[in-house]
Amino acid sequence: MKAGQRVRAAWRDGPLADRNFRLLTAGQFTSTAGDFCYAVALPWLVLSTHGGPVLLGTVLACYGVPRTVLIPVGGWLADKVGPRAIMLGADVVRWRRCPALSWSSLSRALAFRR
Repeated sequence: MKAGQRVRAAWRDGPLADRNFRLLTAGQFTSTAGDFCYAVALPWLVLSTHGGPVLLGTVLACYGVPRTVLIPVGGWLADKVGPRAIMLGADVVRWRRCPALSWSSLSRALAFRR
């Protein structure tokens, strides 16, 4: 079976035939791409505003530690409330916080000084 035939079969008979699965996949792909951009932009922001290695390490710890600590809490909440609600809620919170960080960076409200 050729690659084109496999793709058509996946769209016709596989998981891609379900509209909800396609929407979930597209949303998660977009969210993951945003996470990767954020993981690059945050250190870049610190270093471009004259932050040193200690400040960079502090900012990255403030980014990573809460994420690591809250993963089990998110799993527990997903069991209690439902995974869809938790996933959408987390995405909405991040969607609201990223423009605020962008605004504060552009307005120089965030200025890391040595």
